[in-house]
Order: sequence, then C-alpha cells, then structure tokens
Amino acid sequence: APAEASARYLTVVPFKNQTGDAAMEFFVEGVTEAITARLAGLRGIYVVPAKSDVGAALVLEGGVQRAGDTIRITYALRNRKRDVPLGGGVVDGTMAEIFVVQDRLAADVSRLLREELGLATEYTPREPPTGNISAYDLYLQGRGYLSRYDQERNVDLAIDLFQKALAHDSNFALAWAGLGEAYRYKYRATKQPHWVKRSITLFQKALELDNRNAAVHVALGSAYQETGEYEKALAAFEQARTLDPVSDDAWRGLGAAYEALGKPAEAEQTYRRAIELRPDYWAGYSWLGAFYHRRARYTDAVVMFQQVVELTPDNARGYTNLGGTYFSLGEYEKAIAALRRAIELRPTFGAYKNLGNVYVSLRRFGEAVAAFEQALRLGSLDYSTAGNLARAYYWSP
Repeated sequence: APAEASARYLTVVPFKNQTGDAAMEFFVEGVTEAITARLAGLRGIYVVPAKSDVGAALVLEGGVQRAGDTIRITYALRNRKRDVPLGGGVVDGTMAEIFVVQDRLAADVSRLLREELGLATEYTPREPPTGNISAYDLYLQGRGYLSRYDQERNVDLAIDLFQKALAHDSNFALAWAGLGEAYRYKYRATKQPHWVKRSITLFQKALELDNRNAAVHVALGSAYQETGEYEKALAAFEQARTLDPVSDDAWRGLGAAYEALGKPAEAEQTYRRAIELRPDYWAGYSWLGAFYHRRARYTDAVVMFQQVVELTPDNARGYTNLGGTYFSLGEYEKAIAALRRAIELRPTFGAYKNLGNVYVSLRRFGEAVAAFEQALRLGSLDYSTAGNLARAYYWSP
C-alpha cells in the first residue's frame, strides 16, 4: 500500500564536521547540500529544509571526516515520529571519488526509504558537474559559505571560492551559477542594482555551458523578478518547469510571475497544476492558500491551509497561516486554537504576532501584551508589532 503522505517528508540535518578542523566546517556544509540535492530527485519523497517548520517524519543525519585526500561519510536514517532507526552506514573514498561517494550514499538511503515506505523510488547516479576535483572542492566550500548568507563576510568568501574554482575549470557551470547566486545576495543586502545585473550575466553564462539545469533557470527567473522583468522571469520559469516538471521553485516562481504581470487566473491555474502533479505535497496547497489570502479569498484560503496541516500535522507554518486566515475571517476562537498549536510546534515571531492581533480584536489586552512581547523577543525590530504592543499597553490595566 502507498505510504501515508505525512510519512514521505525527509529532512537532511546538516552533517557534523568530524575532521577536528574548524576550517573544514564549510566544506562539510557543502557536502550536506550536495547530498540533499541528490535526494531531492527521488520520486515520492519530499525533501524539506532542516530549518523548515514542516516536522518531517524522516530524518537523515551524518558526519564527514577528511584527512588529506581521503574522505569518509557516515549516515543514519531514522523515523522521528516512531523514534526508530531505519539503517545507516559508512561510505569511504578519496576526493577523486567524491561523486561516486555521494552517489553511493544516495543509493543506500534510497534503498532504506524503499524498505520503509514501500515506494518504487530509486536513485539514478548523476553526471559529474566537473572533471576537476580541485574546482569541485572549492565549489563545495563556496556553497557552504553561501548557505550562511545572512553574514555579508560569508557571501564575500563564497565569491572568492567560486572565482578560484572557475580558475581551475572555466567551464564549470555550477560554479558560474553559484557566483551569480552570491551576487544576488549582495544585491539583497545593498539594493545596488549592479549586483543583480551582474548575477543575471553569470546565470546566462552558466546556461550557455549547461542549459539542462532547471535550478539555474529558476535562479535566472528569480533575478529577473527582482529587476521587475516579469516577462523574462516567466520565460525562465517555464524553461525550468519543462526541464523538471516537479520543481517546487519553478512552479512557485511561475505563479508569482503571472501574479506580478496582473494575470491572476493564470497564476491560480499554475498553482492548481502544481497540486495536480503532487496531490500529497503540502507546499502546493500552501502556495495556493497564500495566493487566495492575498486576494482576500479567505474562505478558499482556509480550505488550502487545512489541507496543509492534514498532510503535515506537525507543520507550524501551516497552522500559523491557518490561524492568520481565520483572523481575517473574524473567526477568532478558531484562530486562537490554530495559533496556539503553531506555537506548541515551534514558537515563531509570526505566530505570536498573529495571536496578539487576535487578542486585541477581542479586547483581551493583557494576553495581547504577552503575545506581542514574545513576538518581539523572537523577531527583529518590527515597527508594526511594536506599535501594536504600545496600543495593548495603553488599553491593558
């Protein structure tokens, strides 16, 4: 029998650096990202970020050791909800065999998932993105730094590493794409247009070398979105969807592009098509629910967010969105129940902020104060929440 949808979500926890060398931390981050990308291609399995609020049942953990040219990756797969191990192992090799090592690990995890879920999923080895191991080593480190893009210094270090990788192999498409992504983060931090224009040029360079990579088309489309070139963004997302019909980012980007172009009917159709392709995947319902909420179709949005929490009962974000939509409908008690459940799963700024807003509407100002204070402890200096807290202080005893 097919596995329940809620059991098909897999989180890859960042692998531990077991080298004893802090300088290898970002290499290990890059290895984690590479393995995650391989597993994301498995049919019937939905790989979700470790930082997400989904509450995946399946968890993959591991560690990386490296001594000179040799590398060892240990891994363990477990069912978090049933608190049982599903298996694990050790994969050894040299840096020259890094692609084989990653493929072997992904194949082993695929086998364990087949045994656990009864799915027909099977891993297909990937073609190496470069023949130059030194370039790939530098690329992995760059990806590791870029995974922590919230610090500007990390983005600058990633740029340097990608450039060094390209010095070893100027035809390394993923390194060109990584460099383009780093420049996009520079744009987001500074809002200086030349960074995003440079990123577009680099994504185009990557596609000249390898036009089959859906993720690079998505990155190009996202850059066009940020410059307001929505028609070009639409074309890039369409190409990504053609190459990878189940790409989350392609469908989400395509829907956003239609919405930005003032084509809500096409946007809704896009999100619905994403659901048809993967009816047991929570994100499609979440995208459509958010679309409905933006258009004040709150009753329709509730139906979508209810589907999200049915498919992923531990999805804190789903309950936060559901509670916020009930608030928009004026169904305050339902809103409180959903938001409290979200906070039980994972306390977040958004959940406490929405809960405070509900309490203000009910004139329960003391409870609103407590909620807004918690929101500001968890979030940044959000002016609207600070203002709402001031109102709650004013009206509370």
